Amino acid sequence: MAKADLHCHSVYSEHPSEWFLQRLGAKESYTDPISIYKKATAAGMDFVTITDHNKIDGVMLLREKYPLKVITGVETTTYFPEDGCKIHVLIYGLDSKQYDEINLIRKDIYHLRDYLKQEKLTHSVAHASYDVNGKLTMAHLEKLILLFDYFEAVNGGRNRHNNLHWQQICSQLTPDMIDDIFNHHRIDPFSSEPWIKGFTGGSDDHGDLFIGSTYTSTQADTALDFLQQINLKKSAAKGRHNSYHAFAFSVFKIAWDFSRQNEKSRKNKLLSKFTEQIFIQPNLELKDRIRLRTMKNMAELRGDQLKRRLIDLIEALQNMHQTTVDEKLDIVYDKISLMADAFLMIFLDSLESDLKEMNLIKLIRNISSSLPGIFMLLPFFSSMKHINQNREVLPNLKQKLGIVNKPRKRRILWFTDTLSDLNGVSITLKRMSKIAHSEGRELLVVGCLEDDQITTDTPPNFMNLNQIYRFPLPFYENYRMKIPSVLHSLKQIQDFDPDKIIISTPGPIGLLALLVAKIMNVECVGIYHTDFIAEAEHIIQDDSARNLMLGMERWFYNQMNEIRVPTKEYKQILNQREITADRVKILKRGIETDIFYPYDIRKLFLPQPIKDEDGITLLYAGRISKDKSLELLAHVYLNLAQKHPELKLIIAGNGPFLSELKEILADCPNVVFTGAMPRENLARYYNAADYFIFPSVSDTFGMVILEAQACGLPVIVSNHGGPKEIIIPSETGFIVPDQNKSAWISTIEHCIDIYKNHKSLYEIMRRTCHEHIYQKNNWKDVMNDLLGDIMV
Repeated sequence: MAKADLHCHSVYSEHPSEWFLQRLGAKESYTDPISIYKKATAAGMDFVTITDHNKIDGVMLLREKYPLKVITGVETTTYFPEDGCKIHVLIYGLDSKQYDEINLIRKDIYHLRDYLKQEKLTHSVAHASYDVNGKLTMAHLEKLILLFDYFEAVNGGRNRHNNLHWQQICSQLTPDMIDDIFNHHRIDPFSSEPWIKGFTGGSDDHGDLFIGSTYTSTQADTALDFLQQINLKKSAAKGRHNSYHAFAFSVFKIAWDFSRQNEKSRKNKLLSKFTEQIFIQPNLELKDRIRLRTMKNMAELRGDQLKRRLIDLIEALQNMHQTTVDEKLDIVYDKISLMADAFLMIFLDSLESDLKEMNLIKLIRNISSSLPGIFMLLPFFSSMKHINQNREVLPNLKQKLGIVNKPRKRRILWFTDTLSDLNGVSITLKRMSKIAHSEGRELLVVGCLEDDQITTDTPPNFMNLNQIYRFPLPFYENYRMKIPSVLHSLKQIQDFDPDKIIISTPGPIGLLALLVAKIMNVECVGIYHTDFIAEAEHIIQDDSARNLMLGMERWFYNQMNEIRVPTKEYKQILNQREITADRVKILKRGIETDIFYPYDIRKLFLPQPIKDEDGITLLYAGRISKDKSLELLAHVYLNLAQKHPELKLIIAGNGPFLSELKEILADCPNVVFTGAMPRENLARYYNAADYFIFPSVSDTFGMVILEAQACGLPVIVSNHGGPKEIIIPSETGFIVPDQNKSAWISTIEHCIDIYKNHKSLYEIMRRTCHEHIYQKNNWKDVMNDLLGDIMV
């Protein structure tokens, strides 16, 4: 079998489509035509071509030198005249006269197609599903199916997803499908059997890295035979698909080639150092190795992480002479990830310390020194977006044509900045992830935990991102926000290849998830768990800070395809804050029936010193913070205790307001602070108490309200926020105007009267609480509603 890489670029391709190279002012390629010939033949190619964009200078020079081995070629840019959608067509075997004629008509794809038929020129539509100028739709692909019979089935610059989906479409076309497409677009097909397509393959190499790794194969002895076999649809596309990091290295290579020809660009010493080692890999002499080891030891003594990482990269490259290009780039990617982390840590250290000292000059200097790290990251983001561009168009076309996908499980990543904490976010995540795992769903919870935070309670389907930095969160003294390694995380996520991304928190992990969703072109669902604006109003009490947070929150959630809110009220609140999405839905919640249920003997679990069963016990459970209106609760209790000295209060939880709350209630012998506790232990207190009291005005939902009622415990809540929608007024609890002390006192007085003087009514309330929650809160229903079908 003869082989040829039918898609290569040389120094004559001048205009890059990649944003990063455009910003540099670089060409699309700096590869010499002779180098292409040598690399291709060394890779086992029997014939060689160059397909520069709208240029044949390079391939004509090569043809003069190797007339029997070189096939003339060009990648012609053409357009659908009705809307300007840009398409690339590879054309082979053309001469100078045909090239000139093609340049005159190429602006109209219909005229170009007719000319190729007329001249019987071998051709192939390059990377058909790649959206070159942001205008490609499913309709354009249907038109291409009619217009052409030859397509690039494996493009070495595109990922496996795009290549295989397009090849599957072209291989499974039927006469009926062609008739349907023709009836819609009224374009004459290319041939009498347009459902049978011919295939080519090429590396689409721009950086002299992957020449000959993707190719076309067919039975042929001469270059002319090779082209005739393609025309007869007897060729096959074979070889490697691309990855985002391999694409990024191609960009780096071109940038480095550019820097070697540009005096101004040579000033970027970092780029030159690591690219020289990656792409040339010069052997180090013994004295250089000794010097390198000395430099590494000095860097370790000085704590210079950046220099140490650079030396690690050079040392690793010295031991990679026998590895393939892809294996080599995987290792290099890991080393560059560590270098990028070092830059990021310099920036974060500066941001934290210099802002505290208000040393703006030092801050600006350190930010400037971190810019090369950003420079290193950008091509990876850009290449991931490039690789995943127009991701949904091919699956949608397959569905429209009736081409059945091989069933596979839907892959979902659920990101959170909080998982080890006792709050509604982590409770919901843990429960749903465990159910998903037991049902065999492809769901991974994504977070950033330290080793001592990973316990038996951590979901088995957990993806842990590598932490490189952490910092305290203001007003949440026990919580540390974590920053993950960006490039390592990017690779973990890309390797999983998610169909959907869910984001529970707007912290660093949530921001990373949003970035990935955008550049991977994946559906993104945001869950509005926490009302940080309401919390800020009570904790910070600063309009400027509130408005800043509101702007950030609005930006974050407006990026989502869908927002899940806990209650109907929060649909209205988000609308008032100008937070919108294509879809805003209620996030249902479930309850663990094996943990939260009414006990036969309730009072057994009252804590000391209020162990006796006389009197009435109120219970609060949750975060001990100012925004929960716990100061109001304390003063309401002090007032009631004067009239009802037997009234008891249990406060379960921890938080920044705990010491102040203890001081307010210091002289109350019937008040017990339990501290934080596992949820299964909290169920005992739900059963031991007589009423659950929750005056918070900032909770979007309130899992504790759900849990308390499931245990048969009536609840008293504020009229602001989500909890009021979880109860049935006067049947499972009571709603009180927030911050109205007298209203809270009178409502609790009424509850005390029910408990003391209307026992049968109280027991009915307890039964109603339990039945109300159990009927409407099934975890499996919740999971299916949020995650969708298990298969795609």
